[in-house]
Amino acid sequence: MHSLVRRCALALALALPGLAAGACAAPPAPVVRAPLAPEGRASLVLRPQVRVATGASRQLLAVVPYLTVADVHHFVVSLREDVVGSPTLATTDRLGADADKPLIFHGLHANRRYTILARAYKAAGTDAADLISVDANSTLTLDIATDDTPTAGVLPLQLAAAFFNTTASDETGVAFVAGGVTAGLRGLVTTFAGGATAGGVDAVGDAAQFNGPAGVCALAGTLWVAERLGHRIRRIDGSRAVTLLAGSGTPGVTSPIGPTPANTIDFNAPEGVTTQDGDWVYVADTGNHVIRRVHVAGQGPDVEVELVAGQMGVAGAADNVAGSSAQFASPAAVYQASTLDVFVADRGNNRIRRIANDINLTVTTAAGGGAGLGDEPLGTDASFDQPTALAYDGYRYLYVADAGHRQIKRLDLSSANFPVELVAGSGVSGGSDGPASIATFRTPSGLAYDQGYETLYVADADGHRIRAIAIDAESGNHQVSTVTGSLQAFADGVRSEPRFDTPRGLAFMGGVLYVGDEGNHRVRAVR
Repeated sequence: MHSLVRRCALALALALPGLAAGACAAPPAPVVRAPLAPEGRASLVLRPQVRVATGASRQLLAVVPYLTVADVHHFVVSLREDVVGSPTLATTDRLGADADKPLIFHGLHANRRYTILARAYKAAGTDAADLISVDANSTLTLDIATDDTPTAGVLPLQLAAAFFNTTASDETGVAFVAGGVTAGLRGLVTTFAGGATAGGVDAVGDAAQFNGPAGVCALAGTLWVAERLGHRIRRIDGSRAVTLLAGSGTPGVTSPIGPTPANTIDFNAPEGVTTQDGDWVYVADTGNHVIRRVHVAGQGPDVEVELVAGQMGVAGAADNVAGSSAQFASPAAVYQASTLDVFVADRGNNRIRRIANDINLTVTTAAGGGAGLGDEPLGTDASFDQPTALAYDGYRYLYVADAGHRQIKRLDLSSANFPVELVAGSGVSGGSDGPASIATFRTPSGLAYDQGYETLYVADADGHRIRAIAIDAESGNHQVSTVTGSLQAFADGVRSEPRFDTPRGLAFMGGVLYVGDEGNHRVRAVR
């Protein structure tokens, strides 16, 4: 199967002022003089021009976000003679916002060959972590033929558009990789909200504070975040503004009835959140061993929180009973289906539970209770060890991060018996990629599904990486790859440069993967 790489190129076209219809455009930028001795009389005029990919690439770019000139903070253009060991003769730095203004190099010599390299950066400076262009495809070598007429040509500045484990691509920008599509992301990681200091400050972007963001869910441009260490549920809107949905910030077992001030409601280490319609957000209140829901619509200074199932502060396994009589043990994740049934990763009981959308909110076991690893024919005969995360593919399967077994499994929701099958992971602790049956995980703790690319993303918490499983529905030969991350630390960047610290929750929305980076107290964005 093909892996798809989306590319766009920012080309710097060399134009001759005064010889075209645009001769009355804005005057050239200040001359950049090269320290040549003696100085020549030839000159070079560069006028930036944006180019967008066509054909197969254009179809991809319409689906998934990609880098454009708007992502360029500034670009650096350097010039040298095309001779081994030749030093840089001239360098100019231009803001991305001024990319439409011409650049001029004077003092060049006729009958010589020059090499020009362009590099684009997403932030001020020239830190390698901020480089967003590809050197190999952003270089032009040309001959200066005359002193009398500026030499024309095209200098491409190709922006990095995707990161895959690939080595070859065709002219349309579609890359090939053995085993199928690795992911629909290019591995560019930025901080969406939160900073280095743990806390509960509501603000915009990195001025806000989180304390151990774990579970994340997304709908219609809004993120909801469960703070495991901050005992709160927070909301992030499209402008990156962070506000409190509910939570006092201290653990507790109070369960008020009716509208209550949002900052007086107690949670205890909540880890999971989900919503189907954005009206109610369901919460796995892990430390309190219950499932609760928070009313979002019409939120004001007061908010309404309801107990859905479980008994506050009581861990247990009571099953096949009404929600008020049921018991859970450290429920870690929730997913609300289109039927409005709620599935729960009941970590302490090693089961997947279902809360039916009936008058009693009846709780039953959907899967789990068996022994061993691998595939089991029926849900209740399946074996889980600390199931920690859930994700639905929008069609048939509910995926489960079976953290203790270091595997990814899935339930077939189209069958009444919920048969379970193994998707990826050998059961051995590690971080190896490749065929799903031999790939290894350390502690898979977060899941999100990209329907467009049929890719399941996995937050490998103790591996401090974001992994991807390319789901091959036809052959079943799924492939595991690493999207980004390596060491336990903090760093934004591209490809292997980013660092995470115990990433847990994942949510996929609008071509962006959002990560609850618990140890770094941030919500990160992977594009």
